[in-house]
Amino acid sequence: MKFLHTSDWHLGKTLYGFKRYSEFQRFLDWLLKILDKEEIDVLLVAGDIFDTTNPSHQAQGLYYQFLSQISQTCCQHVIIIAGNHDSPSLLNAPKELLKFLSIHVVSYSELDRRQHLIPIVDQRTKETKAIVCAVPYLRDQEIRVGELGESLSDKEINRVKAITQYYQDLADLAKEEASKIGHVPIIAMGHLFTVGGKVAEGDGVRELYVGSMGAIKSHVFSENFDYVALGHLHVPQKVDKKDHVRYSGSPLPIGFHEACQPKQALCIEFFPQDSENSFHVKVDEIFIPCFQILKKISGNESELLDEIDLLKKLDQSVWLEIEYTGKQEIKNLRQNLAAAVNESKLQICCIKNSFFKTALIEDSCSSHLLENLDSEEIFLKCLDVNKVQSEEDRVGLLQSYQEIIFELEQEDH
Repeated sequence: MKFLHTSDWHLGKTLYGFKRYSEFQRFLDWLLKILDKEEIDVLLVAGDIFDTTNPSHQAQGLYYQFLSQISQTCCQHVIIIAGNHDSPSLLNAPKELLKFLSIHVVSYSELDRRQHLIPIVDQRTKETKAIVCAVPYLRDQEIRVGELGESLSDKEINRVKAITQYYQDLADLAKEEASKIGHVPIIAMGHLFTVGGKVAEGDGVRELYVGSMGAIKSHVFSENFDYVALGHLHVPQKVDKKDHVRYSGSPLPIGFHEACQPKQALCIEFFPQDSENSFHVKVDEIFIPCFQILKKISGNESELLDEIDLLKKLDQSVWLEIEYTGKQEIKNLRQNLAAAVNESKLQICCIKNSFFKTALIEDSCSSHLLENLDSEEIFLKCLDVNKVQSEEDRVGLLQSYQEIIFELEQEDH
């Protein structure tokens, strides 16, 4: 059987308030065609189907429309796990109904670990061809009980132990089931951050981690797993150079920093190696076309206008993130740039002014320019305003602040 690994759709994601439903629709239409073209039997979606825990009706409509069209393709099974951006309760609501369409949704950790084991039955031969260990994003409170007076470092050590044990338990159970069925591949699905994983600046992942907080080492994944389909990181990559442990990455650039990054889905096939009682895994990278060109340009006013003129000559729909890096204040910069793209296919999504950002950092009174700073820079500015001078205090407070952000990401709103 052939499997297709994808993740991090982030349906409903906007760019500076600009809606992207057309892009998402075109990606899902492309995915339906790929399922037939590549003769995919099983689609694996490794979390972050939606961008928020409370997705819009239009985002949900895209999701359910796609699932309803799966039956018209050659794909026999769909397995979906919840990511940290997803609402487990929202994904779980139609779970029993979707089962009748061979769409398996796993959004919560289960006390009975066998609930995570999904046998892949060939609908033609009725034979079990594989076992999938579907593990959603594991929230701390779901997998362990916190200890009184637990420090941040102790909390992280205990959390990693709990996650490691979770995957090991599943690997053992899957091996036990496979021994009853025969020689079938075991596939693990997960949504987590692995140590050394590559992230893109501004992708919303980097900010969640303080040191190694939240990061898992690759040894978590048992040798019993013939392939590990991961989600969470938007950059396609192997984990520890292991060809069978991979992130597929996001199908669309989540932000302008991912604009030049190739996007892909992964086609997986297993070939038995009888002498070793294992499988050779063949992974083909299927590159996803660009559905909306994103471009980040920077420079002084003259350089920006020259770049815009070049882009206009391409006569393509391009969304722009513009950063002014000039040394002089230009009061009518926005108007000049807007006039430059007028009556063209260019769309300015954001204008960042590094001149004002520098001035803001130097002048705490410029509160109306806070939009030019990210949340961590604002927090550090608050420490300055409140005269927190001790380096020890600043480091401790910043770490506590980042931990709060990390915890907020784990809540099902």
